[in-house]
Amino acid sequence: MSLFSDRLVEDMRRLPGGQHSFLHQLCGPRAGRHRSALESLLDTAAGPLAERARPLLTSLDNRRFFQGWAELATAAALARGRLRVHDVALPGAFLSAQTVAGQTVNVAVLSYIHKARPDADRASVQRLVSALNRVGSRQRLVVVVHGRLPHDFDLEEIRRAVDTWLGEVERGQWQGRYATFIDENRGIHLEFGLTGRTSLSGSRVCMSMGPFPGPASLAAAEARILGELDRYALGPNAGMPLLLVCASDQPWAVSPGYMRDFMYGPPRSMESYRDGDSSDIELWYGDQRAPTLFHDPVYSDLCGILWLGRRSEDPAAVQLQGYLNPWSRHTLEHDVLPTCPVLGLHRWQDNQAVLRWFGSRSKQRVALL
Repeated sequence: MSLFSDRLVEDMRRLPGGQHSFLHQLCGPRAGRHRSALESLLDTAAGPLAERARPLLTSLDNRRFFQGWAELATAAALARGRLRVHDVALPGAFLSAQTVAGQTVNVAVLSYIHKARPDADRASVQRLVSALNRVGSRQRLVVVVHGRLPHDFDLEEIRRAVDTWLGEVERGQWQGRYATFIDENRGIHLEFGLTGRTSLSGSRVCMSMGPFPGPASLAAAEARILGELDRYALGPNAGMPLLLVCASDQPWAVSPGYMRDFMYGPPRSMESYRDGDSSDIELWYGDQRAPTLFHDPVYSDLCGILWLGRRSEDPAAVQLQGYLNPWSRHTLEHDVLPTCPVLGLHRWQDNQAVLRWFGSRSKQRVALL
């Protein structure tokens, strides 16, 4: 039976005010390729997972819908390696997977819906820049946007504030070259810097940067990860291997360095080495003064974390990066995971974990179908 029947698609298209819903968007006239890809994922899923996913994927609640998508995408991505999801383990709705060697691994899928939307954010920044180009001053500016801009923010309020500031600068009443605009109620945080140049005509804004969603995204992920691990350590599955999958509705805009330090901590040293015709970096980790996520003995069941991001332009692919825990009591080899960039144990030396990247870090795209 088709998941997206003609009746369901017609009903969704007639639904007033449902444009925010992922299900409503998926039933749009241009989303046929995405519906077909999702039904193919459902057809290839194990019976218990498919049964769990069906009611989630027909929900108007975006959180439920995306959780269903994330679990199907996770199962399909893991099948590209040496892990096969064959059941849904209760309580906790873990996916139960097995390696080809017969090792059972619980997989917890944490789904994230980002507030930021790259296209909408770029449009909001461009609107801000256009407004600032109308200030009366001849000073030229650099604008840094922290976080996202609300779609209904007051452009004129910001332009007037910048105009007032630049007036003080030209009258010699302002010390320094920087200013900040913060509206905590709407989450607006802007920084402005003077370039030291003036212009009689043309653009007043010579450069804009941001928004930078990475730190906020990692902070949100960290809270969910720690909560899930605490529940796991106190639950009936404690003592079994656990793989976390952090699945996002868009590619994760967090640098590998931020992710690495969150999970492993800063390396004690980094050394280059050659592997055939290519060169790479070894990361050396000794005893940590403070527990990090992977080095904390409370979380020793955690085998690793996969960061999975949805590619909106390609419904049959995701972006994927893997990080394996060398201090886990249940270790996984890097080739168990899909063919994607994986940071994992290279070797032990003098009681130090020496890590390296396996796979090309430029090839994060993983086909689901």
